[in-house]
Amino acid sequence: MTSAVAWESPTFALENLGFEVIGIDVQEELVEKAKEIAKELGYKAEFRVMDAKKPDFPDGSFDLVALLGNPLPHLSVYDFDKIVQEAFRVLKPNGALFLEYADWVKLLHQGYRDALVEDPFISFHVSINTVKGQVERLFINLEKGYFFKVRVNVWAPWIVEFILRKVGFEVEMHYLGTFNVVTVGRR
Repeated sequence: MTSAVAWESPTFALENLGFEVIGIDVQEELVEKAKEIAKELGYKAEFRVMDAKKPDFPDGSFDLVALLGNPLPHLSVYDFDKIVQEAFRVLKPNGALFLEYADWVKLLHQGYRDALVEDPFISFHVSINTVKGQVERLFINLEKGYFFKVRVNVWAPWIVEFILRKVGFEVEMHYLGTFNVVTVGRR
């Protein structure tokens, strides 16, 4: 059976595809919740509290490393570079790094002023800092009457491709719809 490590939330989907999966996250409460859900739903996936920048796995441990669910806005370019280096290290020869994310540059260019409906929230951009490469979004929950702001890092496929190639991956990029991108790095 092939092995995979998931550095975000796709663990159950990968298990359904036939992988033996280890899901990791730095937040202990999320790992504990994932363990509960796995037990409740009958999944065999293992979950560990671990930092993707310093994974405690031997070299060449996995066939696949997956970062799904658009994790990049929450990572700095420096953190992502370190994660990609570690992914390369823990992958077997011909193993793959699979990333799913939004092309934020395209999103900002085409819809900076548009409000997005992300049930139960309405959200929109309130500021952009081109020096830091960050945008700030305001999320409003009209039903419950509260709001909050989130600052995220802006990512574009060329940045992802550059970092993967720098580390040594062969890279393929695919658009899924207007803004969603899947990048596959082959070791």
